Amino acid sequence: MPSHVSCSRGLLFWLMLALLSLVTICSGCGKDVNGVNETNHVQFIWSNLNTAVKRGQLRLEDLSQISEQPDALNAYLTAFLVAERNFDESALLDRGYLVKRPGAQEGLLTDGWGRPIIFQVPDVFSEGLVYTIKGSATKIQPLPSEIWSPEKWGTIQVWSLGRNGIDDRGGGDDVFPWGMRVTPTK
Repeated sequence: MPSHVSCSRGLLFWLMLALLSLVTICSGCGKDVNGVNETNHVQFIWSNLNTAVKRGQLRLEDLSQISEQPDALNAYLTAFLVAERNFDESALLDRGYLVKRPGAQEGLLTDGWGRPIIFQVPDVFSEGLVYTIKGSATKIQPLPSEIWSPEKWGTIQVWSLGRNGIDDRGGGDDVFPWGMRVTPTK
């Protein structure tokens, strides 16, 4: 076989692979490109909360005053991030990462699928908190320390339930500050 035919087949293979990759990426364009945008969103929220805790702007003692009503911690932390960390409420609303509940003054931070971002503080709410998921009150437990190491990731757990809207307890399509599905390496 002439070498130019072999070279053409090799080039064709790489072009097809590049096209397939582009189609795969663009098929998820928008809020979730294989979890990348969601990971960035969750990571941004987590890093701001973690910084606020380290600087003493947000104290766990203050969180213990929050009621255990559905979505109460999310509402409190959303108001804190808007007031103290200069989160742009209107930009979050425009991007679909904030919802205002009827009759409520504060908004809720949401993921790209419109569900509340999950916040847990095991040192304060050891039994977990209730969130409104798909219109139903759902109790979500804090993640175990094997998945969320407080020494490495801080005392406030932050994650999205992912596309399926189910708490997969650190697996499935749950989205964390370090990405999706896998526990970060130590």
